[in-house]
Formats: sequence, structure tokens, C-alpha cells
Amino acid sequence: MLLLVSRKQSSLSLVAQFLARATSLYFTLRVTTTLILILAANTSYADFPRLASLLARDRFAPIQFMHRGDRLVFSNGIALLTVTAIALLIAFDARELRLISLYAVGVFLSFTLSQTGMVWHWRRHRERSWRRRAAMNALGATATMGCPCGFHRSEVS
Repeated sequence: MLLLVSRKQSSLSLVAQFLARATSLYFTLRVTTTLILILAANTSYADFPRLASLLARDRFAPIQFMHRGDRLVFSNGIALLTVTAIALLIAFDARELRLISLYAVGVFLSFTLSQTGMVWHWRRHRERSWRRRAAMNALGATATMGCPCGFHRSEVS
């Protein structure tokens, strides 16, 4: 299978197009990918402010993240996430091909850190069948660890 890197189409789209040959399956894959990205963006806005408040409570982040706004949400976390998103859009010229590669690196990095954290959890608490659970999480961490390194420079350019 030979795929040529395109500046107008993501690698995922190229592979899907090659496999599905512009059938309804190809368009289903594109719509599904879009929905996953929308859900992931919504998850960031739903969970990052809460995570930042927990980190602030434990003194690992500025205490301003603990304060709830008028609508009982962690407004400072939402504001930081919005400013960061705007800065990334400006820095990457709002090119989705460049941003998706950055997004993928972030997703796999968070998977790796999450799985590694669970390995540490199982080693500390040593509940029933902790070794099997730790091995599964170690496998997950190992599987996702190399993914961010696999993104080729041509996809980001």
C-alpha cells in the first residue's frame, strides 16, 4: 500500500479513502471521526476545570482554579482552556492538519500517563489480582507510549 502525503488531507483520511474507495463507508468514517473530535473537545471543557480545581486543592496548581464562578462552574479553568485554544489556533494558522497531529500527540500522551498512573496505583494498593491488573495497564502504557513519536514531520508541516 503506497500513500502519498497530502497537505490537504490527513493521513487517516487517506488510509480510509484507500480502504473504502469513496463509498458510503468512507463518509461514515469521516463523520465518525468528526463526532469523536467534537466529543473530545467537549470532554476537555467539562473535565479540565474540575481537574485543575482538584490540583489546586492539593496545592499543585494556583488556588484561583478552586473558585467557582456565578454559574457554579470553575470559570478560571474554562478561561485558561479557551485562551490556550485560541493561542494554538493562532500559532498553527488554524490549519486542521497541523492541529490534529498535535491533538493526537496529546491524546496518546494522556493515555500513556493514565495507564502508567494505574500501574503505580496497583503496585501501591496490592488488592486482589493486582498483578494481572498492573500487567494490563503496563501493556496499555507500552502500547500508547510510542504513538506520539510515530508522527512524521510531513504531517505537521
